[in-house]
Amino acid sequence: MLPWASRDAGHPAPDTALNRTIFIPADRRLFRTGVPLDPTQPLRFTATGRWRDLHLGADAGGIAEPNAFQRLFARFKRIPQARYMALIGCVDGDLATAFVIGTGLPMWASPRAGELCCFANDVPGFYWNNSGWVSLTIGAP
Repeated sequence: MLPWASRDAGHPAPDTALNRTIFIPADRRLFRTGVPLDPTQPLRFTATGRWRDLHLGADAGGIAEPNAFQRLFARFKRIPQARYMALIGCVDGDLATAFVIGTGLPMWASPRAGELCCFANDVPGFYWNNSGWVSLTIGAP
């Protein structure tokens, strides 16, 4: 069974966001983690593992050298300034709150209360060719 296929794999208990590990799948346009965000509680993120955009593999930092097809469509990525397949976080699925987690972020505070959502940065409509997952660990800074 895939790590996120379990009913509880990506959904920790709602009491705290600290010391949680969640598997983020590459093929989901938006993955609701179930992790509550509190603007008064800064967080630290660490991501490991690899995922793929068709034939190009990457860690959560994203694809450093996109191919010609990716360069052609780069302006259509959900977060254009971030690398393809970079791990992105946001609050409640709101892209106005999007931030790059990448392979790690030593300290981040949510702009508002809500739920942490994550995704691999890609062009909408092209998540079907993504595979794999990264493991995101959340803790205190």
